[in-house]
Amino acid sequence: MRAHGGTITVESSPRGTRFDVYLPASAGRVLALLPQATESAPERSGRALLMDDDPMVAEVAQEMLDSLGYVTHTAVCGQSAIDRLTAAERAQEPYDVVILDLTVPGGMGGKEAVPHLRAIRPDLPVLVTSGYADNTVLAEHWRHGFDGVLPKPFSVPDLRFAIDEACARRAQSRTCALEARANALAPIS
Repeated sequence: MRAHGGTITVESSPRGTRFDVYLPASAGRVLALLPQATESAPERSGRALLMDDDPMVAEVAQEMLDSLGYVTHTAVCGQSAIDRLTAAERAQEPYDVVILDLTVPGGMGGKEAVPHLRAIRPDLPVLVTSGYADNTVLAEHWRHGFDGVLPKPFSVPDLRFAIDEACARRAQSRTCALEARANALAPIS
């Protein structure tokens, strides 16, 4: 509650207990809810790297990714994600998607890690995830090097949709870059 600038009050009596939760209204842009993907979407396969400093969140998200058909590895901070990605590339076992938690108290978060990941694999779809919906990185994720956003908490359909969108954006970006390069190298007539 304190991290969000809120408070909780408690009133207790023989008839029961009352909790009042106060959270400040956000002045920032609110993220739209992700459309629900159909449950009949094809199963995926591939390798996913998930970075989250909360072990419980990481475990649940890993199970969700596994249920979608991914072989999932986890990292607890940005540096650990960079190390895992580097090792995977050296072993020629590349990841197909990376999901980075935006903030890691006392460690490197997703915003700081994504430029390093891009230096290693510019074509890699990278999503940012966070429970802080009013963060400008989430509202303008593309400006910070991310291909998509996954607000917490999320469901399996939300996860599937976000990965599909990020992969489609990255594929489109790759196609545009190849076309621009081909046009730049084409002879002028």
